[in-house]
Amino acid sequence: MERLVEKYQQVLHEYLTDQKEAALYQASLLGRKFIETGIGPEEIVKLHTSAIQQVLQQLPPAQIPALTLDSFNLLLEVVMAYSAACREYREEKRREMEKLQLYTKKLEEANEVLQIKINELNLVYQFVSAFSCVLRLDKTANLIVKKLQHIIPYENCGLFLKEEDGSLKKLAAVGARDFPLHILGKDSNKITWHRQFSLLFVPLLMDGETFAFLLLTPKKGKPKWELRELLAIIASQAAFVLTRALMYEKTWQQSITDCKTGLLNYSYFSQQCESALSQKRQLAMMILDLDDFKSFNDRYGHLKGDEILDAVGEVLRGAIRANDLACRFGGEEFALALFNTNPSHALQIAERIRKNISELKLDVPADLTISIGIAIYPQDGITFEELFSKADKALYSAKEQGKNKVCLASTLSK
Repeated sequence: MERLVEKYQQVLHEYLTDQKEAALYQASLLGRKFIETGIGPEEIVKLHTSAIQQVLQQLPPAQIPALTLDSFNLLLEVVMAYSAACREYREEKRREMEKLQLYTKKLEEANEVLQIKINELNLVYQFVSAFSCVLRLDKTANLIVKKLQHIIPYENCGLFLKEEDGSLKKLAAVGARDFPLHILGKDSNKITWHRQFSLLFVPLLMDGETFAFLLLTPKKGKPKWELRELLAIIASQAAFVLTRALMYEKTWQQSITDCKTGLLNYSYFSQQCESALSQKRQLAMMILDLDDFKSFNDRYGHLKGDEILDAVGEVLRGAIRANDLACRFGGEEFALALFNTNPSHALQIAERIRKNISELKLDVPADLTISIGIAIYPQDGITFEELFSKADKALYSAKEQGKNKVCLASTLSK
Protein backbone atom coordinates (compact mmCIF):
# COMPACT_ATOMS: atom_id res chain seq x y z
CA MET A 1 0.00 0.00 0.00
CA GLU A 2 2.79 2.47 0.91
CA ARG A 3 4.55 1.72 -2.35
CA LEU A 4 1.33 2.47 -4.26
CA VAL A 5 1.02 5.80 -2.41
CA GLU A 6 4.60 6.71 -3.30
CA LYS A 7 4.04 5.65 -6.90
CA TYR A 8 0.88 7.72 -7.15
CA GLN A 9 2.66 10.81 -5.75
CA GLN A 10 5.42 10.32 -8.32
CA VAL A 11 2.92 10.00 -11.20
CA LEU A 12 1.00 13.05 -9.97
CA HIS A 13 4.20 15.10 -9.74
CA GLU A 14 5.16 14.10 -13.28
CA TYR A 15 1.72 15.00 -14.51
CA LEU A 16 1.73 18.42 -12.88
CA THR A 17 5.21 19.16 -14.23
CA ASP A 18 4.12 18.80 -17.87
CA GLN A 19 4.94 15.11 -18.39
CA LYS A 20 1.29 14.46 -19.06
CA GLU A 21 1.32 11.62 -21.62
CA ALA A 22 3.65 9.37 -19.70
CA ALA A 23 1.90 10.24 -16.44
CA LEU A 24 -1.58 9.47 -17.84
CA TYR A 25 -0.33 6.06 -19.03
CA GLN A 26 1.13 5.31 -15.62
CA ALA A 27 -2.14 6.50 -14.01
CA SER A 28 -4.15 4.03 -16.09
CA LEU A 29 -1.80 1.25 -14.95
CA LEU A 30 -2.26 2.34 -11.34
CA GLY A 31 -6.03 2.25 -11.78
CA ARG A 32 -5.77 -1.45 -12.73
CA LYS A 33 -3.30 -2.06 -9.92
CA PHE A 34 -5.78 -0.64 -7.44
CA ILE A 35 -8.47 -3.14 -8.50
CA GLU A 36 -5.98 -6.00 -8.06
CA THR A 37 -5.01 -4.91 -4.54
CA GLY A 38 -8.61 -4.34 -3.45
CA ILE A 39 -8.46 -0.53 -3.16
CA GLY A 40 -11.93 0.99 -3.68
CA PRO A 41 -13.04 4.35 -5.23
CA GLU A 42 -13.29 6.15 -1.86
CA GLU A 43 -9.77 5.07 -0.97
CA ILE A 44 -8.53 6.28 -4.37
CA VAL A 45 -9.99 9.75 -3.71
CA LYS A 46 -8.36 9.85 -0.26
CA LEU A 47 -5.12 8.70 -1.82
CA HIS A 48 -5.33 11.46 -4.43
CA THR A 49 -6.10 14.12 -1.79
CA SER A 50 -3.12 13.03 0.30
CA ALA A 51 -0.87 12.91 -2.74
CA ILE A 52 -1.86 16.37 -4.08
CA GLN A 53 -1.14 17.91 -0.69
CA GLN A 54 2.34 16.41 -0.66
CA VAL A 55 3.08 17.44 -4.24
CA LEU A 56 1.74 21.02 -3.96
CA GLN A 57 4.05 21.72 -1.02
CA GLN A 58 6.92 21.45 -3.45
CA LEU A 59 5.42 23.88 -6.01
CA PRO A 60 4.99 27.69 -6.06
CA PRO A 61 1.86 28.82 -4.14
CA ALA A 62 0.60 30.83 -7.10
CA GLN A 63 0.22 27.65 -9.17
CA ILE A 64 -1.65 25.70 -6.50
CA PRO A 65 -5.27 26.52 -7.59
CA ALA A 66 -4.65 25.73 -11.25
CA LEU A 67 -2.61 22.62 -10.55
CA THR A 68 -5.17 21.37 -8.08
CA LEU A 69 -7.85 21.64 -10.72
CA ASP A 70 -5.60 20.03 -13.32
CA SER A 71 -4.83 17.12 -11.01
CA PHE A 72 -8.42 15.99 -11.26
CA ASN A 73 -7.77 15.01 -14.89
CA LEU A 74 -5.24 12.51 -13.61
CA LEU A 75 -7.70 11.32 -10.99
CA LEU A 76 -10.30 10.92 -13.74
CA GLU A 77 -7.85 8.78 -15.76
CA VAL A 78 -7.21 6.61 -12.71
CA VAL A 79 -10.93 6.22 -12.00
CA MET A 80 -11.69 5.41 -15.66
CA ALA A 81 -8.93 2.81 -15.73
CA TYR A 82 -10.20 1.48 -12.43
CA SER A 83 -13.76 1.31 -13.83
CA ALA A 84 -12.59 -0.46 -16.99
CA ALA A 85 -10.56 -2.91 -14.94
CA CYS A 86 -13.54 -3.43 -12.68
CA ARG A 87 -15.75 -4.27 -15.69
CA GLU A 88 -13.13 -6.65 -17.00
CA TYR A 89 -12.83 -8.20 -13.58
CA ARG A 90 -16.59 -8.67 -13.34
CA GLU A 91 -16.68 -10.10 -16.87
CA GLU A 92 -13.88 -12.47 -16.05
CA LYS A 93 -15.63 -13.54 -12.86
CA ARG A 94 -18.85 -13.98 -14.83
CA ARG A 95 -17.07 -16.25 -17.30
CA GLU A 96 -15.48 -18.14 -14.44
CA MET A 97 -18.88 -18.48 -12.80
CA GLU A 98 -20.36 -19.79 -16.05
CA LYS A 99 -17.50 -22.27 -16.32
CA LEU A 100 -18.05 -23.24 -12.70
CA GLN A 101 -21.78 -23.66 -13.28
CA LEU A 102 -21.08 -25.72 -16.41
CA TYR A 103 -18.55 -27.81 -14.51
CA THR A 104 -21.06 -28.21 -11.65
CA LYS A 105 -23.72 -29.33 -14.12
CA LYS A 106 -21.35 -31.82 -15.72
CA LEU A 107 -20.34 -33.04 -12.28
CA GLU A 108 -23.99 -33.50 -11.31
CA GLU A 109 -24.62 -35.39 -14.56
CA ALA A 110 -21.54 -37.53 -13.92
CA ASN A 111 -22.77 -38.18 -10.39
CA GLU A 112 -26.16 -39.22 -11.75
CA VAL A 113 -24.49 -41.61 -14.20
CA LEU A 114 -22.25 -42.89 -11.42
CA GLN A 115 -25.25 -43.42 -9.15
CA ILE A 116 -27.03 -45.32 -11.92
CA LYS A 117 -23.94 -47.51 -12.37
CA ILE A 118 -23.71 -48.05 -8.62
CA ASN A 119 -27.38 -49.05 -8.55
CA GLU A 120 -26.80 -51.38 -11.49
CA LEU A 121 -23.78 -52.95 -9.80
CA ASN A 122 -25.87 -53.37 -6.66
CA LEU A 123 -28.58 -55.11 -8.68
CA VAL A 124 -25.97 -57.39 -10.28
CA TYR A 125 -24.47 -58.13 -6.85
CA GLN A 126 -27.88 -58.95 -5.38
CA PHE A 127 -28.68 -61.14 -8.39
CA VAL A 128 -25.40 -63.09 -8.15
CA SER A 129 -25.49 -63.34 -4.34
CA ALA A 130 -28.89 -65.03 -4.46
CA PHE A 131 -27.30 -68.08 -6.09
CA SER A 132 -24.42 -68.59 -3.65
CA CYS A 133 -26.08 -71.62 -2.01
CA VAL A 134 -28.28 -72.77 -4.91
CA LEU A 135 -27.04 -75.67 -7.05
CA ARG A 136 -30.08 -77.70 -8.13
CA LEU A 137 -31.33 -76.97 -11.64
CA ASP A 138 -35.01 -76.43 -10.80
CA LYS A 139 -34.25 -74.01 -7.95
CA THR A 140 -31.68 -72.14 -10.03
CA ALA A 141 -34.08 -71.73 -12.96
CA ASN A 142 -36.94 -70.51 -10.76
CA LEU A 143 -34.64 -68.08 -8.95
CA ILE A 144 -33.34 -66.62 -12.24
CA VAL A 145 -36.91 -65.87 -13.34
CA LYS A 146 -37.86 -64.52 -9.91
CA LYS A 147 -34.82 -62.23 -9.57
CA LEU A 148 -35.23 -60.87 -13.10
CA GLN A 149 -38.43 -59.19 -11.88
CA HIS A 150 -36.22 -56.79 -9.85
CA ILE A 151 -34.24 -55.83 -12.96
CA ILE A 152 -37.09 -55.37 -15.41
CA PRO A 153 -40.67 -55.75 -14.11
CA TYR A 154 -42.62 -58.11 -16.37
CA GLU A 155 -46.06 -59.60 -16.86
CA ASN A 156 -44.81 -62.99 -18.04
CA CYS A 157 -41.41 -64.62 -18.14
CA GLY A 158 -40.08 -68.00 -19.21
CA LEU A 159 -36.66 -69.66 -19.12
CA PHE A 160 -36.01 -72.23 -21.85
CA LEU A 161 -33.16 -74.68 -22.38
CA LYS A 162 -32.01 -75.89 -25.78
CA GLU A 163 -31.68 -79.66 -25.71
CA GLU A 164 -29.02 -81.51 -27.69
CA ASP A 165 -31.63 -82.67 -30.21
CA GLY A 166 -32.70 -79.06 -30.85
CA SER A 167 -35.92 -79.23 -28.86
CA LEU A 168 -36.75 -76.66 -26.18
CA LYS A 169 -37.34 -77.48 -22.53
CA LYS A 170 -39.16 -75.01 -20.27
CA LEU A 171 -37.19 -74.77 -17.03
CA ALA A 172 -39.25 -72.10 -15.25
CA ALA A 173 -42.07 -69.66 -15.98
CA VAL A 174 -44.13 -66.90 -14.36
CA GLY A 175 -47.47 -65.88 -15.81
CA ALA A 176 -49.96 -67.71 -17.98
CA ARG A 177 -48.74 -66.66 -21.41
CA ASP A 178 -47.93 -69.23 -24.10
CA PHE A 179 -44.80 -67.87 -25.71
CA PRO A 180 -44.62 -67.88 -29.54
CA LEU A 181 -41.41 -69.87 -29.80
CA HIS A 182 -41.66 -70.04 -33.60
CA ILE A 183 -40.50 -66.41 -33.88
CA LEU A 184 -37.04 -67.20 -32.56
CA GLY A 185 -34.11 -67.31 -34.93
CA LYS A 186 -31.97 -70.41 -34.75
CA ASP A 187 -28.74 -68.48 -34.21
CA SER A 188 -29.97 -65.43 -32.32
CA ASN A 189 -27.23 -64.38 -29.89
CA LYS A 190 -28.44 -60.82 -29.24
CA ILE A 191 -31.06 -59.27 -26.99
CA THR A 192 -33.99 -58.69 -29.34
CA TRP A 193 -37.27 -56.81 -29.01
CA HIS A 194 -40.16 -58.42 -30.95
CA ARG A 195 -42.53 -55.50 -31.31
CA GLN A 196 -45.38 -57.56 -32.82
CA PHE A 197 -45.60 -59.71 -29.69
CA SER A 198 -44.30 -57.14 -27.14
CA LEU A 199 -41.75 -59.78 -26.32
CA LEU A 200 -38.12 -59.42 -25.21
CA PHE A 201 -35.66 -62.19 -26.09
CA VAL A 202 -32.61 -62.46 -23.81
CA PRO A 203 -30.09 -65.15 -24.84
CA LEU A 204 -27.88 -66.97 -22.35
CA LEU A 205 -24.53 -67.72 -23.97
CA MET A 206 -21.87 -70.34 -23.36
CA ASP A 207 -18.74 -70.21 -25.51
CA GLY A 208 -20.49 -67.68 -27.73
CA GLU A 209 -23.48 -69.91 -28.44
CA THR A 210 -27.03 -69.63 -27.09
CA PHE A 211 -27.75 -72.65 -24.92
CA ALA A 212 -30.76 -71.16 -23.11
CA PHE A 213 -32.83 -67.99 -23.26
CA LEU A 214 -35.35 -65.86 -21.42
CA LEU A 215 -38.59 -64.59 -22.92
CA LEU A 216 -40.50 -61.85 -21.13
CA THR A 217 -43.19 -59.25 -21.67
CA PRO A 218 -42.04 -56.06 -19.84
CA LYS A 219 -44.70 -54.06 -18.06
CA LYS A 220 -43.39 -50.80 -19.53
CA GLY A 221 -43.03 -52.07 -23.09
CA LYS A 222 -39.83 -51.81 -25.07
CA PRO A 223 -36.89 -51.33 -22.65
CA LYS A 224 -34.37 -48.51 -23.10
CA TRP A 225 -30.94 -49.32 -24.46
CA GLU A 226 -29.36 -48.53 -21.07
CA LEU A 227 -31.50 -51.26 -19.53
CA ARG A 228 -30.49 -53.66 -22.27
CA GLU A 229 -26.85 -53.14 -21.32
CA LEU A 230 -27.70 -54.10 -17.75
CA LEU A 231 -29.70 -57.07 -19.03
CA ALA A 232 -26.65 -58.24 -20.99
CA ILE A 233 -24.62 -58.28 -17.75
CA ILE A 234 -27.41 -60.07 -15.88
CA ALA A 235 -27.72 -62.56 -18.75
CA SER A 236 -24.01 -63.41 -18.52
CA GLN A 237 -24.35 -64.04 -14.79
CA ALA A 238 -27.54 -66.07 -15.33
CA ALA A 239 -25.71 -68.12 -17.97
CA PHE A 240 -22.92 -68.85 -15.48
CA VAL A 241 -25.19 -70.01 -12.65
CA LEU A 242 -27.38 -72.00 -15.05
CA THR A 243 -24.32 -73.72 -16.55
CA ARG A 244 -23.14 -74.54 -13.04
CA ALA A 245 -26.58 -75.95 -12.18
CA LEU A 246 -26.62 -78.07 -15.34
CA MET A 247 -23.19 -79.48 -14.50
CA TYR A 248 -24.28 -80.15 -10.93
CA GLU A 249 -27.50 -81.78 -12.16
CA LYS A 250 -25.56 -84.01 -14.52
CA THR A 251 -23.15 -85.01 -11.76
CA TRP A 252 -26.01 -85.53 -9.30
CA GLN A 253 -27.93 -87.65 -11.81
CA GLN A 254 -24.83 -89.76 -12.38
CA SER A 255 -24.44 -90.21 -8.64
CA ILE A 256 -27.98 -91.59 -8.22
CA THR A 257 -28.26 -93.49 -11.51
CA ASP A 258 -27.26 -96.97 -12.62
CA CYS A 259 -24.98 -96.51 -15.63
CA LYS A 260 -26.19 -99.60 -17.52
CA THR A 261 -29.93 -98.99 -17.40
CA GLY A 262 -30.40 -95.33 -16.49
CA LEU A 263 -32.57 -96.40 -13.54
CA LEU A 264 -31.90 -95.23 -9.99
CA ASN A 265 -29.17 -96.91 -7.97
CA TYR A 266 -30.03 -98.76 -4.77
CA SER A 267 -28.65 -96.10 -2.41
CA TYR A 268 -30.86 -93.30 -3.70
CA PHE A 269 -33.83 -95.64 -4.15
CA SER A 270 -33.67 -96.74 -0.50
CA GLN A 271 -33.32 -93.12 0.72
CA GLN A 272 -36.39 -92.03 -1.21
CA CYS A 273 -38.41 -95.01 0.01
CA GLU A 274 -37.45 -94.37 3.62
CA SER A 275 -38.43 -90.72 3.24
CA ALA A 276 -41.84 -91.71 1.83
CA LEU A 277 -42.42 -94.29 4.57
CA SER A 278 -41.57 -91.71 7.24
CA GLN A 279 -44.52 -89.72 5.87
CA LYS A 280 -46.68 -92.88 6.00
CA ARG A 281 -47.31 -92.83 2.26
CA GLN A 282 -48.94 -95.95 0.84
CA LEU A 283 -46.35 -97.92 -1.07
CA ALA A 284 -46.09 -101.14 -3.06
CA MET A 285 -42.57 -102.59 -3.17
CA MET A 286 -41.58 -104.91 -6.05
CA ILE A 287 -38.41 -106.97 -6.35
CA LEU A 288 -37.78 -108.27 -9.87
CA ASP A 289 -35.18 -110.77 -11.06
CA LEU A 290 -34.48 -111.96 -14.61
CA ASP A 291 -34.77 -115.72 -14.79
CA ASP A 292 -31.59 -117.68 -15.66
CA PHE A 293 -29.80 -114.51 -16.69
CA LYS A 294 -26.37 -115.89 -15.75
CA SER A 295 -26.85 -118.67 -18.30
CA PHE A 296 -27.88 -116.05 -20.88
CA ASN A 297 -24.67 -114.07 -20.21
CA ASP A 298 -22.53 -117.17 -20.35
CA ARG A 299 -24.04 -118.20 -23.68
CA TYR A 300 -24.37 -114.86 -25.51
CA GLY A 301 -21.82 -112.66 -23.74
CA HIS A 302 -21.98 -109.72 -21.39
CA LEU A 303 -22.37 -107.14 -24.17
CA LYS A 304 -25.59 -108.77 -25.27
CA GLY A 305 -26.54 -109.09 -21.61
CA ASP A 306 -26.04 -105.32 -21.15
CA GLU A 307 -28.38 -104.70 -24.11
CA ILE A 308 -31.01 -106.84 -22.41
CA LEU A 309 -30.59 -104.95 -19.12
CA ASP A 310 -31.06 -101.65 -20.95
CA ALA A 311 -34.21 -102.98 -22.66
CA VAL A 312 -35.60 -104.16 -19.31
CA GLY A 313 -34.94 -100.70 -17.89
CA GLU A 314 -37.02 -99.20 -20.70
CA VAL A 315 -39.89 -101.60 -19.95
CA LEU A 316 -39.83 -100.67 -16.25
CA ARG A 317 -39.73 -96.93 -16.98
CA GLY A 318 -42.72 -97.31 -19.28
CA ALA A 319 -44.71 -99.24 -16.69
CA ILE A 320 -44.57 -96.73 -13.83
CA ARG A 321 -45.73 -93.15 -13.25
CA ALA A 322 -43.48 -90.10 -13.03
CA ASN A 323 -43.49 -90.05 -9.21
CA ASP A 324 -42.80 -93.80 -8.83
CA LEU A 325 -39.27 -95.17 -8.41
CA ALA A 326 -37.34 -97.83 -10.31
CA CYS A 327 -33.83 -99.05 -9.55
CA ARG A 328 -31.31 -101.75 -10.47
CA PHE A 329 -29.49 -103.06 -7.42
CA GLY A 330 -27.78 -106.23 -8.63
CA GLY A 331 -26.61 -107.88 -11.82
CA GLU A 332 -30.10 -108.73 -13.03
CA GLU A 333 -32.14 -107.62 -10.03
CA PHE A 334 -34.47 -104.61 -10.03
CA ALA A 335 -36.80 -102.91 -7.55
CA LEU A 336 -39.87 -100.70 -7.96
CA ALA A 337 -41.63 -98.45 -5.48
CA LEU A 338 -45.19 -97.60 -6.52
CA PHE A 339 -46.88 -94.93 -4.41
CA ASN A 340 -50.59 -94.88 -3.59
CA THR A 341 -50.94 -98.33 -5.09
CA ASN A 342 -53.12 -101.06 -3.57
CA PRO A 343 -52.33 -104.81 -3.86
CA SER A 344 -54.67 -105.49 -6.82
CA HIS A 345 -53.29 -102.56 -8.81
CA ALA A 346 -49.71 -103.55 -7.97
CA LEU A 347 -50.47 -107.09 -9.16
CA GLN A 348 -51.85 -105.75 -12.47
CA ILE A 349 -48.74 -103.64 -13.05
CA ALA A 350 -46.45 -106.57 -12.19
CA GLU A 351 -48.28 -108.88 -14.58
CA ARG A 352 -48.04 -106.29 -17.35
CA ILE A 353 -44.29 -105.98 -16.73
CA ARG A 354 -43.86 -109.77 -16.72
CA LYS A 355 -45.76 -110.03 -20.00
CA ASN A 356 -43.85 -107.18 -21.67
CA ILE A 357 -40.50 -108.69 -20.65
CA SER A 358 -41.45 -112.07 -22.10
CA GLU A 359 -42.43 -110.37 -25.36
CA LEU A 360 -39.17 -108.49 -25.82
CA LYS A 361 -37.71 -109.11 -29.24
CA LEU A 362 -34.19 -110.49 -28.88
CA ASP A 363 -31.54 -110.87 -31.57
CA VAL A 364 -30.66 -114.30 -30.21
CA PRO A 365 -32.63 -117.58 -30.06
CA ALA A 366 -33.53 -117.33 -26.41
CA ASP A 367 -36.53 -116.56 -24.23
CA LEU A 368 -36.37 -113.91 -21.51
CA THR A 369 -38.61 -114.05 -18.46
CA ILE A 370 -38.75 -112.32 -15.10
CA SER A 371 -40.02 -113.24 -11.63
CA ILE A 372 -41.56 -110.61 -9.35
CA GLY A 373 -42.25 -110.40 -5.62
CA ILE A 374 -44.56 -107.74 -4.11
CA ALA A 375 -44.89 -106.37 -0.57
CA ILE A 376 -47.40 -103.69 0.49
CA TYR A 377 -47.09 -101.00 3.18
CA PRO A 378 -48.29 -101.22 5.92
CA GLN A 379 -49.72 -104.75 5.96
CA ASP A 380 -46.44 -106.45 4.97
CA GLY A 381 -44.10 -104.12 6.84
CA ILE A 382 -43.68 -100.55 8.05
CA THR A 383 -39.96 -100.04 7.38
CA PHE A 384 -37.99 -100.20 4.17
CA GLU A 385 -36.00 -103.20 5.38
CA GLU A 386 -39.17 -105.10 6.27
CA LEU A 387 -40.85 -104.38 2.94
CA PHE A 388 -37.73 -105.18 0.95
CA SER A 389 -37.26 -108.44 2.83
CA LYS A 390 -40.90 -109.46 2.35
CA ALA A 391 -40.83 -108.61 -1.36
CA ASP A 392 -37.58 -110.56 -1.70
CA LYS A 393 -39.16 -113.63 -0.06
CA ALA A 394 -42.14 -113.31 -2.38
CA LEU A 395 -39.69 -113.18 -5.33
CA TYR A 396 -38.03 -116.44 -4.26
CA SER A 397 -41.44 -118.00 -3.88
CA ALA A 398 -42.18 -117.03 -7.50
CA LYS A 399 -38.88 -118.66 -8.49
CA GLU A 400 -39.77 -121.82 -6.61
CA GLN A 401 -43.13 -121.93 -8.37
CA GLY A 402 -41.40 -122.27 -11.74
CA LYS A 403 -40.25 -118.70 -12.50
CA ASN A 404 -41.89 -116.17 -14.83
CA LYS A 405 -44.45 -115.54 -12.13
CA VAL A 406 -45.71 -112.79 -9.78
CA CYS A 407 -46.13 -113.46 -6.08
CA LEU A 408 -47.65 -111.29 -3.32
CA ALA A 409 -46.00 -111.42 0.11
CA SER A 410 -49.46 -111.54 1.70
CA THR A 411 -50.09 -114.97 0.09
CA LEU A 412 -47.06 -116.57 1.73
CA SER A 413 -47.53 -118.72 4.80
CA LYS A 414 -46.31 -117.13 8.03
